[in-house]
Amino acid sequence: VKGITFFVYNSSQFKLLKSPSGLKNAKRIATELQALSPILLSDHPTTTPIVATKNQGVLQRCFVHHGKAYLLAVNVTRSQTSIEVSAASGAMPDEIKVLFSDPPLKSVKGKLTEDIEPLGVRVYELPIK
Repeated sequence: VKGITFFVYNSSQFKLLKSPSGLKNAKRIATELQALSPILLSDHPTTTPIVATKNQGVLQRCFVHHGKAYLLAVNVTRSQTSIEVSAASGAMPDEIKVLFSDPPLKSVKGKLTEDIEPLGVRVYELPIK
C-alpha cells in the first residue's frame, strides 16, 4: 500500500495523477490487495499444490484460508512463460478459479497449464481434498 501511495502521489517518473489508466490500475491493485489481505495474512502457508515450470522466473506461495488453498504465482521475468500447476494429492478439480480473471481455467489430466505474461500475477483458488 505504501508503494502504491508513493507512485500515485510522489513519483514524477510515472505521473499517475495525470494518467487516467495509471489511476485506474492503482485503484484496481488496491481493490485486489484488499480482497487478498485475509489470505495473505493467513497463518497457514502450505505446500498442498506443487508448481512446476520450465522457467525458474516464476515465484509461488500457497496459503490456506477458509478451507481453500490459494496459490499465488508471479512471473518475475520480462518474457512470457508457461507454468504447470498440480496438486500434491493428485486430485485437481476440472475447473480452477483464477481470482480477478474470467473465466475459470480447465485442468487436463489433473494438471493446469497456463501462459503468464511478462511480470504477470495469478491467484488460483483450489479446493483442499
